[in-house]
Formats: sequence, C-alpha cells, structure tokens
Amino acid sequence: MIKPIILIMWGSCLDNAFSAHGNMLSKSYVAAITAAGGIPLMPLAQNNIEDYVKLADGILLPGGMGYVPRPELANSLKLERYSRQSDFESELYQAFRKTGKPILGICAGCQKINCEEGGDLILDFRKETGIEHHLGTTHEVTCTEGSLMAQIYGEKTVINSYHGFKLDKLGEGLTITMFSPEGIPEAIEHVGLPIVGTQWHPERTRGDFPNPPEAKSSDQLFSWFIERCRQQRYK
Repeated sequence: MIKPIILIMWGSCLDNAFSAHGNMLSKSYVAAITAAGGIPLMPLAQNNIEDYVKLADGILLPGGMGYVPRPELANSLKLERYSRQSDFESELYQAFRKTGKPILGICAGCQKINCEEGGDLILDFRKETGIEHHLGTTHEVTCTEGSLMAQIYGEKTVINSYHGFKLDKLGEGLTITMFSPEGIPEAIEHVGLPIVGTQWHPERTRGDFPNPPEAKSSDQLFSWFIERCRQQRYK
C-alpha cells in the first residue's frame, strides 16, 4: 500500500554563505508526518497547483518560518523575516479544500485556515490584553466536548505557546475546540470538512524531547491526519 503523500508549505530563508534566497522547512514537521506514516513533499514550483493536488493526499500548513542569518541583508534583498508566498499558499488551500482532501494548519497555518474561510485575526493581542503567549510559554487548555481535540487530549491538557496573533472573527463552518484559560482559541475544526488547525505546536509535543515535557504526545493527532489522507487516497 502506497503511503499518503503530504504537501508541507515552506518558509523563506537566506543562504548563510552566499546570501542567496532559499526555502526552509523545520524538520519537526517532517518527523511528525513521517512517524505517522506519511511521505512529506515541499511544493517548490508555484505554477503546478493542479499537479500538486493530484499528487498529494493532504496538505500541512506549518507555523511561520523564515531565516535571515544576516538581518542587515533582509531589506536589500526584500526578504521578510517570517515570509512565505501568501498567494501561493491561498491557491493551494482552496484547491485542496475543493477536493475535500484533509488540511492541517499549525500556528500561522491555523490562522491561514481561519482567514481563508472568511475570518480574521487580532494582531499582537498582547498590547490589548497583557497576556503573553509568544515566548514559549506553557499553559493549560480546555477541549470542547465531542471534538477531535477532546478525543485525543481529553478534557484538559498542557500545551506550548508561540503565537503573537490570535483568531478574532471565526471563519464560516469553523468551530473553536480548544481554549486557553483566558478564552483565547487554541484549536479549530471545520464542521463538514477534514480541516483542523492548532494555534500551538503539536509537532513539538512528541518525540524524545517534547515541549513541554508534561504535555500529552501529539502522535495521535498526526496519525488521525495521515489516516484521513489514506482514506482519501483509497476511497
């Protein structure tokens, strides 16, 4: 049986030696997809949307990624620190959504899902609330009864937190299935499509060195995603 192929969006970077543009992807996402039984694939050619949709069984939109080893070059080379091709990512999202293939969004990917479904964000909510979720904090969350998050993590669990934006108006068809103690959304699920987003980083709560150490492993979340992709391939 062929393993499901999972498209994973990339971020921009600068090559440290040659100051040239490059593409990057955290190995944590690759490890999580591979461990769950999937084959990761980066969509590097932006004019091949239809081919990617035919080839892949699902798509993972990861957290914000970007690497500039020499920040003074960022402006001159027009490379933002946390940049990726937003229009390209939107086209991929809508193409996969149209086919009903599973979509998993993490951190910035979760925000992307909400915006693509007609929702919006509050930028730097720390200024309004004084609540810090950006610098690798750890906090408890409550999962909505009957949700995928509750099935995997139970009523309450502990997660990491690395986000400065938060979901505001919720996109159509989405429901919030995980909340911080302050009521900040930490996970969303689509009511009719296999689309799930986590504002936190489940790829970091698995493996030999989970962050935080007391967090429940997220292997089951990635296994659910890969299984849904496998069902899509053979249905």
